[in-house]
Amino acid sequence: MLHVIIPSNISQSLWNIVNDREAVVQILNRLHDQLGNNSAPYRRLRDLEDPDLFDYVDARYVSGRWLFLRFSVNDVRAEGYLFVEAVSCR
Repeated sequence: MLHVIIPSNISQSLWNIVNDREAVVQILNRLHDQLGNNSAPYRRLRDLEDPDLFDYVDARYVSGRWLFLRFSVNDVRAEGYLFVEAVSCR
C-alpha cells in the first residue's frame, strides 16, 4: 500500500470546486483508496507536460451537476508515497 499525501491547499481547492461536505469526504476517501491500493492503472496516464506526474480522474454527480475532477499526482518524489499536487475541474 502506498501513502497518499493530500496537502491542505489541495483539499481547500477541492472544497471550493465541489462545495458539498459529504461529496468532498467521499472524493477524498476514494482518492486515498484507489491511489493507495490500486495506482498502477492510473500511473500509465502520464502528464504530457510533466512526466513526474500522472492523472487521476474522478467523475461525480453533485448537487445536480456533473463534475470531472482531474488530480495531478507525483509518484517520483519519494518511494512509497504519492503526492497530490493539483486538482482541476471541467
